[in-house]
Amino acid sequence: MLYVKALHIISIIAWFSGLLYLPRLIACYYKWVDNESRHYLPIMATKLYNYIMNPAALCSLVCGCLLISANPTYYWQQFWLQVKMAVVTCLVIYHVYLGIIVGNLSQTLYLQRSSYFYKILHIIPGICCVVIVALSVIQPNVGAI
Repeated sequence: MLYVKALHIISIIAWFSGLLYLPRLIACYYKWVDNESRHYLPIMATKLYNYIMNPAALCSLVCGCLLISANPTYYWQQFWLQVKMAVVTCLVIYHVYLGIIVGNLSQTLYLQRSSYFYKILHIIPGICCVVIVALSVIQPNVGAI
């Protein structure tokens, strides 16, 4: 089970790297004026999303489920894990939303938001990461307080 935990942590690092970098990459779409640079951005974003983020997200979720399945009765009774799963669900929705944006870039559709929106958007996974790490390490027992 330690190998699964190690793979879980490694895949989370790769997934969060993409979640943090992709919105900044999309924000660059507005700064790059020349056509050559704008041509490469959708290719870079698509490769990041499809070849790094998707496999890392899938591996993170599968390994997390395997870790929970080691003792499901205990884990699902823990409030911290329920909160963590809610945050992870939000991250999966965020991941899918980024995929929609990347699809729009690939089809050369006009982005409906400003570059400032995409610069701010990359803060979401950072906040989620802090919450998830704090919950996983501290594992607060709400009933004991």
